[in-house]
Amino acid sequence: MQKQRANQRKLIMIVAIILFVALAIVATVLIVNRVQNEQSSETLGATAKCGDVFQCIEKLDPESSLEEMNRVVGSDAELASEKDNTKVYKWTLADDTTIEARFETYEHENSDNTRTFVTFSIEYPENLASHDADLSRWPEIKEKMGEADGVTYDQFVDMVGGVDGTIEEKSQGSKKFYWFDQNGGYLSASFDNDSGKCTFASGRA
Repeated sequence: MQKQRANQRKLIMIVAIILFVALAIVATVLIVNRVQNEQSSETLGATAKCGDVFQCIEKLDPESSLEEMNRVVGSDAELASEKDNTKVYKWTLADDTTIEARFETYEHENSDNTRTFVTFSIEYPENLASHDADLSRWPEIKEKMGEADGVTYDQFVDMVGGVDGTIEEKSQGSKKFYWFDQNGGYLSASFDNDSGKCTFASGRA
């Protein structure tokens, strides 16, 4: 009888130890997942219905209305400033992450018709942008830009180490990208939407 009771106590102790270890493992997994999610959130930055700030500017269409833009972002933009023929609207994804839409309206000569041009731009924490570009071929890029064939976006990417640019500005006519390296250098370049060629580039390499 005593031996049977001893075996029962031993079995209960073993079961208790197994349950304790299992609970400890579950708790550890939950903590690790929470930390990873927080780190992922810090890496990706603030998001909206359209995604992160870079996905949003890609999805926004400068030919659409403000109401359509609001639907893409998932919230109503606030009027940040207004002067003469220009209105600037802003969506705030976080304290340090915003999207701006600049509406510039012009009247056609000898006509009552107007034309509105929209330019999107973004602000975001520096750590969200890639800093892996190789800017050593910047002189070669400038030289090639002066040639008849010019430089396309894909050629530009190839010449900075195969790293895609971080889009920072977008309009009906062009897109502007930035490239950063690990030494504090950067390049900015604008590309025409129709020709795909680089129309302007500057930086510190």
